[in-house]
Amino acid sequence: MSVCGRGRSGLRRAGVSSFGISGTNCPRHPRTARAGHRVGTRERQTGRRHPSGVQPWVLSARTEEALRAQAARLADFLTDAPADVRDVALSLATQRTLFDHRAVVLGADLETALTSLRALAAGAPDAAVAEGVAGNGRTAFLFSGQGSQRLGMGRDLYERFPVFAEAFDAVCAELDEHLDRPLREVVWGEDTELLNRTAYAQPGLFAVEVALFRLVESWGVRPEFVAGHSIGEVAAAHVAGVFTLADACRARRCPWPPDAGAARGRRHGGGRGHVRRGTAAPHRRPVHRRRQRPVVGGRLGLRSLRRVGRRGLPGARAAGSAGCASRTPSTPR
Repeated sequence: MSVCGRGRSGLRRAGVSSFGISGTNCPRHPRTARAGHRVGTRERQTGRRHPSGVQPWVLSARTEEALRAQAARLADFLTDAPADVRDVALSLATQRTLFDHRAVVLGADLETALTSLRALAAGAPDAAVAEGVAGNGRTAFLFSGQGSQRLGMGRDLYERFPVFAEAFDAVCAELDEHLDRPLREVVWGEDTELLNRTAYAQPGLFAVEVALFRLVESWGVRPEFVAGHSIGEVAAAHVAGVFTLADACRARRCPWPPDAGAARGRRHGGGRGHVRRGTAAPHRRPVHRRRQRPVVGGRLGLRSLRRVGRRGLPGARAAGSAGCASRTPSTPR
């Protein structure tokens, strides 16, 4: 074994070479890190340390008894040798074999995580513990609609995850062309009433939902079906590959004909081409021509079209009921 002194980089390296193991040369080159240097990629990029937030500790075993015994051993180990909750979460999720009996312990710090871990070991109920047995279910994402918006939504994720930030920026860049003020200023501002207006609530939710999807997608989580309510329908169609981002932003901007009550929609806070539910429709009710009827996949189309002032969305029968949830492009038919 040979040890090299510290060079310009401030790192100390050691080399180990072993012969005689079935005739194979097995070299190892460990090295030490600079004093005070952290390995986290995000911290190297930003130059600052972010709070860990809630971390999931994933455990699994062949039986329920084995699962509780594993939780007890882990709690004892971490009591004697404390570790960062992020390191524990990463190791449990990526370095352990996955069995059918599973549990997830949520904790933002070691003390709270250990408390929940001991509850799991004892079989006691705990709000931060989820247990279950793996099945053969399929994965679906449901995108929420207007009403779920709140000030500051997505801001912490934007600061911590570059994938989320990149997707959020891309959506805002498209939507800002159709808004009176930058979407980011409204979503992360201080005016709740302004955000609750349809003209900003729907774009804000769309931006956050698309960015959330791209984030979990980057972690390898891919749904087989997506569905949505209200603006969530547009988000679901976009991530499923039905709409490009530009087309989805245009669809959100004007879901009804642009000449149908645009001034009325603005007067009631709905933005361009929006009419609030329950408001009186104009005397002449314009409707899309049948030749403009959209068709998805050459099979699924709209049975009828919404007219201004009518409540509810008439859906397609037969094929429509089977296609209310869109498959994502990566799903085999």
